Amino acid sequence: MYVLELPGASPGSAGGRVGGFGERRLIKLLCFQQHDGKWIKPFESEDLERLERLELPYHATGLSVILPDGRERIVSGVVDQEFVRKYNERE
Repeated sequence: MYVLELPGASPGSAGGRVGGFGERRLIKLLCFQQHDGKWIKPFESEDLERLERLELPYHATGLSVILPDGRERIVSGVVDQEFVRKYNERE
């Protein structure tokens, strides 16, 4: 599972995009895998140069998530095996 974090300071669940316009950039990428019923995080990156090379899918849904410490983060996600395969090839 990949978690795609978008800028949280922008208004709206789409990272500041209004009506489909605006920026579509990632600020953090996390990868989780399930092994023997447990989730592990084999990969995490905030390297903006590296993240700029990844294509954020247009069908990704932006969601506002409240973390246990009360901070809000905007994340984006899809259920798309082809998308995951392409991201795995880049890592």
